[in-house]
Amino acid sequence: MYRILLLTCILVFSSTMLQDIISFDTSTSSNHKFNFAKLDHLNTKNAATVIPFWETAMENNALIDTASLIQSNWYAQAIRQIQESEYEIKYDEVTNSYASPNRKNGLRSFYTGKTFTLLPRNDCNDKWKLELTTLGIYAGNKLIYKPSESAPASPAGKNIRFDHENNFTTEYINCPEGVRQNFIIHRQPVDKPQSINLKLRTNKKWFINKENDKEIHFAKTTKRGYDKKITYNSLKVWDANKKELRASFSVKQNRISIDVNTIDAIYPITIDPLSTGTAVLRIGLGMMQINLLLHLDTV
Repeated sequence: MYRILLLTCILVFSSTMLQDIISFDTSTSSNHKFNFAKLDHLNTKNAATVIPFWETAMENNALIDTASLIQSNWYAQAIRQIQESEYEIKYDEVTNSYASPNRKNGLRSFYTGKTFTLLPRNDCNDKWKLELTTLGIYAGNKLIYKPSESAPASPAGKNIRFDHENNFTTEYINCPEGVRQNFIIHRQPVDKPQSINLKLRTNKKWFINKENDKEIHFAKTTKRGYDKKITYNSLKVWDANKKELRASFSVKQNRISIDVNTIDAIYPITIDPLSTGTAVLRIGLGMMQINLLLHLDTV
């Protein structure tokens, strides 16, 4: 339905605009149609320059062949750019945070330096909100790196990074596959611990079940019991040399710990998970990387 509406809007807009800017010679225009093959040839020859089809049409005093238009490289590129722009992360003045929709996974996401919030899209009947708050990087019970309350944001299209005083970076990547959440730990702690823990906390009224060392489930309490909404899995962590490090989940009430063995690890380290709809949430750690896949169950 979305694509049909999009195509209709583009075609209506194109037709209206051409009526205003092109002077047709009724005695000859019926014999000419705009050559989209020529336009595609020009685009191939100079890929950095996209020539609007109406400019070439004016030069040739030609009618627009909509069937040819839909098959053209120009049209495919325009559609692709419109679709990709949907995933851009932009500042939302209402919530005072950065935000993005994710049509494919049926999610809305909001980002701050400390909190990652997931909700169903506005057109979804299901109503819930999951907030994951970063508590910090720990060695056992000792806090090593604390998230900054005012971490500067660096948005770039579908990506955004929050820098926590050069100790670690939280990165989000919004894409059709889901929302990736990466934690990049830049420096080895002074006391060189053999393991570190990334600790997160959810908002209230969520039940978190540890399925195994690599997977946890988030569920809401209902009259029928527990209604699972999100699966957090595919946990991976690696160091600067792409060496995979042993990592596992542990859960206590509404707190989650990603426990990483850092023996012989080369920093930075990255922890990388993903949020999608039957949703995948991926989390990552610096040149140590953790990979998580978060599924949103639409039962």
